[in-house]
Amino acid sequence: MLQAGQKDPLDAPWLTGSRLAVLTYFYDESYGSASRIVHQKDRALYLTVLQARGMTREELLRVRNIVVLRAATLHAAVVTEVGHEFGWSRDAKARLRTAWAYLIRDFDPALEAYELRYRRLLARTS
Repeated sequence: MLQAGQKDPLDAPWLTGSRLAVLTYFYDESYGSASRIVHQKDRALYLTVLQARGMTREELLRVRNIVVLRAATLHAAVVTEVGHEFGWSRDAKARLRTAWAYLIRDFDPALEAYELRYRRLLARTS
């Protein structure tokens, strides 16, 4: 996991402040368990338990998709931070804004993270 104390070869911290807080939140709150589910480990058991609770098909699909959206939000945050730190390749910001738009449409925590930090980092003029 990301550690505030880790440093690069030039002795500068990798992540600090709000950047560390956002990525730590998504990692700690969802990435470990969500990653196992997304990658098919434990997925059958997880979905079987949910179905046994009497969920409708729509509720089950939403729960399944939330796991994917959490992992995708973490990845979008990491890619945005890397692009901001090391520079953007051609059309990367526009494509990443599109990815964020899809996440925001279906996942409220992605909207919150985007409004707090990533909208500014992905602005056309920055």
